[in-house]
Amino acid sequence: MNVVGDIRVSTQVQAKYGYSLNNQEDEIKAYCKEQGLNLKYIFKEVQPI
Repeated sequence: MNVVGDIRVSTQVQAKYGYSLNNQEDEIKAYCKEQGLNLKYIFKEVQPI
């Protein structure tokens, strides 16, 4: 099955405590691999407050 991912951070606090875009991307890729999913694209959002 083809899937897309969506990752985002909205505050510096989220980035500081391990919710960085790179960490989220790694988690999505690992999950897709475990589940046999074909990750086609990852949307990246940064929404500063």
